[in-house]
Amino acid sequence: FKERYNAQFRVELFNLFNRPIISNPYGASNGYGGASGGTNDMGTSSTFGCGCATPDVAAGNPLVGSGSSRVMQLGLKFTF
Repeated sequence: FKERYNAQFRVELFNLFNRPIISNPYGASNGYGGASGGTNDMGTSSTFGCGCATPDVAAGNPLVGSGSSRVMQLGLKFTF
């Protein structure tokens, strides 16, 4: 292409080596309360302290490849 046109090809790989990505056993907060927004009520979950679930099992999770097996994403950006 000349200077007026440009193409950019992109490959993104998530969890390339297929390692298990285990969710935080304390939930989304850090569990200490205070300014970070955590709570001290950590023992109410039936899976408290269990590092056995992957974080993307909920329907509608916007994260791509956060806990699943290998994911490959291809993209092409064309500017003119």
